[in-house]
Amino acid sequence: MKKLLTLMLAMGLCITAVSCSSDADGNTSAGKQSGEKTELTCVFPSFASQEEEFKDALKEFDKEDLGITITPTYVTASAWNDFFTKIQTMAASGKAPDLMRITNEGAQMVADMGLALPLEDYMANEDPEMLNDIDANLMQAYDVDDHQYAYAYEWNNCIVYLNTALMEEAGLEFPEADWTQDQFLEYAKAMTTEKNGQKIYGCVVPDSYFIFSGWLFNNDTSVLNEDMTKSNLLDPKVKEVVQFFYDCIYKYEVAPVPETGMDYFVLMANNQIGMGYAGRWSVQTFENSGFTDL
Repeated sequence: MKKLLTLMLAMGLCITAVSCSSDADGNTSAGKQSGEKTELTCVFPSFASQEEEFKDALKEFDKEDLGITITPTYVTASAWNDFFTKIQTMAASGKAPDLMRITNEGAQMVADMGLALPLEDYMANEDPEMLNDIDANLMQAYDVDDHQYAYAYEWNNCIVYLNTALMEEAGLEFPEADWTQDQFLEYAKAMTTEKNGQKIYGCVVPDSYFIFSGWLFNNDTSVLNEDMTKSNLLDPKVKEVVQFFYDCIYKYEVAPVPETGMDYFVLMANNQIGMGYAGRWSVQTFENSGFTDL
C-alpha cells in the first residue's frame, strides 16, 4: 500500500511543502535542480465551505516557485469520519495521494493503519525556526508513539454564535462571558417564536462530538475518563447534558429535532435559529450568504 506523507496544509502550505521537497538525506527537490516541476497529489476535504480556502492557499504556494506542483483532489464528505473512510478506500484501491489534510482525530488512525510516513527524518533537515510559530501542544496532537505524522497549522475551538438580529427583536443584551446554562435557556426561550407561519428556534442541539464535548467540559465531565483509557459516558454529569438538550427539543421546544443534512448555519443566516455552536468553519457560510448579524 502506498504510504501517505500526511501534512496539515492550506494556510501553512508553503512551509509544509518545503519540508517534503527534500528527501530524508537533505537533498533538494529534483524538480528544482532540473528545472522541471515535481508533481505531488494532495487530498483535501470538501465540506464546510472550505474548498475555496484551499484553492487560495494553493495559489499562494505556486507563487513561491519551489519546483513543486500540488495537484489537489477535493473529497466531498459530511464530516471528518466520512472523509477518513474515503481516504481508506482510496488507499486500499491503490489510489492513495502523496499528501492529505487531516485533523487531530485522524492522527492515530493513519499511524495505526500504516497510511502515513513519520516526518522526523524530513524535519531534521529543515530549519528549526519553521516550528517557532506552531504551539508545541498542537504538534503533540499528531505525535503517535513518539513519531510525528503531521504539521499543525491552525487551531480552533467551539463557541456559541448568537444571531444579534433575533436577540434585538427579543430585547436581549449580549450575554456576559461567564453566563450560565440557565441563562442560555432563558435566551433560547426568548428568541423562540413564530413569524409568518414559520417556527423560529432559539437554539439547536450539538450535532457532533466536538461540539458536545464542550458542553461536557462545562459540566465538569467528558467522553473519556481522566487518563483517556475508558468511556466516561455513564457519568451522571454526562446524562445531565444529554437530558438538557433532550428537554430543549421536547420540553421547552426551543430547538428543532436534528435531521440529516440540516445546516444550522444556513438556517441562522435565514434568521430561523437564534444560537448555534461551531468553530471558525461556519464563517465561510455566513460570508457566502452575506449574513452579518453576529
